[in-house]
This record gives sequence, C-alpha cells and structure tokens, in this order.
Amino acid sequence: MAYRDFKAIDLKEKFGLSIKSSPLFSNINNVEASSLLLQVLERNKGHLRMITEKIISEAIILPVLLEIQVKNRPQISLFSGQMLNIDKSKGLNGELDFLFVNQPDALELSAPIVCITEAKLDSALEKAVNQAAAQMIASQIFNQKSNQNITVIHGAVSNGFQWLFLRLEGQTLLIDTEQYSLANLPQLLGVLQTIIDFYE
Repeated sequence: MAYRDFKAIDLKEKFGLSIKSSPLFSNINNVEASSLLLQVLERNKGHLRMITEKIISEAIILPVLLEIQVKNRPQISLFSGQMLNIDKSKGLNGELDFLFVNQPDALELSAPIVCITEAKLDSALEKAVNQAAAQMIASQIFNQKSNQNITVIHGAVSNGFQWLFLRLEGQTLLIDTEQYSLANLPQLLGVLQTIIDFYE
C-alpha cells in the first residue's frame, strides 16, 4: 500500500481521521501574477497536446508554485518528486508531487513541511483527496519526529486549472467548500500566499 492506494475508510480506521467540509479562507488578499508567469502559462496552455499528470504538473502547477516560492524567497523552499517514506507498514510511503518546506534554501527534505500539492488529471478533484490526506498525515508525523510542533498541515489537489485546498488539524481533515481556478490567478496566488503566511 502507498499514498495513492488510500480510501476514506483507510484514513478513518488507521488514523482515526475525521473528514469534514468547511470554508478555509475567509479573507484573501489577491496577489498579482508576474508578467513572466502570465507568459509561461499562456505559452504552456497553448501547447498542451498529450495530457498527462506529469505534463500538467510541469506546465501548469510548477510555474504557479515557483511564483509563490520566488515571492517568499528565501523563507521557503520548493521540492518536486520527493520521496516521503514514513511508515511503509501503514502505507505512508511514496512520492510527493510538490511540497513547500519552511526552511531557506533547503537542499534536502527537512521539517517543517507546510504544504503538499498533488497533481491529478481527473476533473473530479475530490477523488484525489484521500491520497493528499495520507501525504499530509505523513508530513505531520515527519514534523513531529523532527520536534517541530506544527499541528496544522495544508494541502491541495489540482488538475492545473482547478484547485481544491485541504487543511489537516490534528486528526481532522477539512476540505474547502470552494474551489479556486487558474482563470482567477490573483485569487489562487492569494490563497497560496495565505497558506505561507500562516506559518510565519
């Protein structure tokens, strides 16, 4: 078993996770995108042919996350394709698409981990929530083992164009009642910035 194999029942039985829907962001300050990001996204969207999760990750999601990382440099570091093997016996092992680490210019994975993003092709983002939740639980444990008292982990699932955000508070997973769109990029960047600011 690995992150991608989790179902809601597994999360509840193995980790006592309670799953609820809740508004997560009440006051969002929009963040204007740089001209570079706008150019990159426009070029990449126009040249997408064979759509795969890897292409969506690299062509759409990565540029958005890099924008936030650059705006907050050197406070945070961005990792892609990082293995996070916490407890194989519980299925908490495998690769993460993206994660932020609240450490300047980190060269290797270190606590505190603050945000996980999972790229999915499926337009029904809710189907990816279980995998993202398992990754967030692993991140929470990673922080605890590193003596980082961070009880809240943020996460997201995205098909590049729609983004659904999650928050893990202790043993409660909150799924945002609203989805955010690449079509409203300043609002989406504002949500990501709000998450980064949460850990300051």
